[in-house]
Amino acid sequence: MPEKKKEATLSITQEEEQNIKKLSSSIFRGVFRRVLSSILNKNVEDIMTRNVKTVASDLPLIRAAYIMVKDKISSLIVTKGDKVVGILTEDDFLLRRFSEKELSELRVENTMTKRVFSINKSQTVMEATLLMRDKRIRKLPVMENNKLVGIITQTDIVRHMDSLLSKNLLDRIDIKTVADVMTKDTVTVTKDTGFIKAMKMMGDKRLGCLIVVDNKIPVGIVTERDVMNEIVVNADILQRFKVEDVMTPSLLSISSGHKLFSANSFMIRKGVRRLPVVENGKLLGIVTETDLMRGMYELVEKILKKI
Repeated sequence: MPEKKKEATLSITQEEEQNIKKLSSSIFRGVFRRVLSSILNKNVEDIMTRNVKTVASDLPLIRAAYIMVKDKISSLIVTKGDKVVGILTEDDFLLRRFSEKELSELRVENTMTKRVFSINKSQTVMEATLLMRDKRIRKLPVMENNKLVGIITQTDIVRHMDSLLSKNLLDRIDIKTVADVMTKDTVTVTKDTGFIKAMKMMGDKRLGCLIVVDNKIPVGIVTERDVMNEIVVNADILQRFKVEDVMTPSLLSISSGHKLFSANSFMIRKGVRRLPVVENGKLLGIVTETDLMRGMYELVEKILKKI
């Protein structure tokens, strides 16, 4: 009976295996650069929001506040005639603690941010991205011939990136984690902290949120949106409130090991702009959409050098 032939086996050295991995990584990085470059080279008009909420500069402040709360938006573009003259944001309400009387008497122009940075619709998403980074802002009115035609926000950009960059591709790219970009010195309050005190802390420190803790364990969050809601509904009785009365108790969190794009996808799915970073029930910090975007900015700059 003839002897059965042994099947040939392919063996590779450890060095060859490492070279294969490096080649694979290089290929995926090349694909990643091309996809991200195609996104950033698009015109702003391709991803901007066209239906822009605007208010007249002489509108009573209370009416503008109601619009923001009712439509669940964080800002309004302020116009005078056809001209953009300002922007009204949740931050503007945090910086000043209004009584109901003041809300009724003041006009939008008394409170709005008057210095507005804008961008032309034919400029690139890359230009919008870098302008937001340099000016530390999250949104830009989009103009054409000095006329308002839309708005592009940080959220528009990260959503677009998330829709076009596949998980399979991102899993093969060595990028930073949440731990690299999060804010470690997190400002916290307890459930029995007075709401007015908490609001003052947010305004003075220019914070978008406060993490609520109980025995150092995170149990809730107070955001700019929570503050806006209470200002509109309960302006004259806010001094009676505790943080516990207005906080969002069901707290989402994320681990420090999440990669940037993975964390970005998670925020988009959950409809949030900030998340506490928690490990084994311990609060390590907080990461925001802006933190993630800044990490992406660094990646963008590296890519530009290679294009």
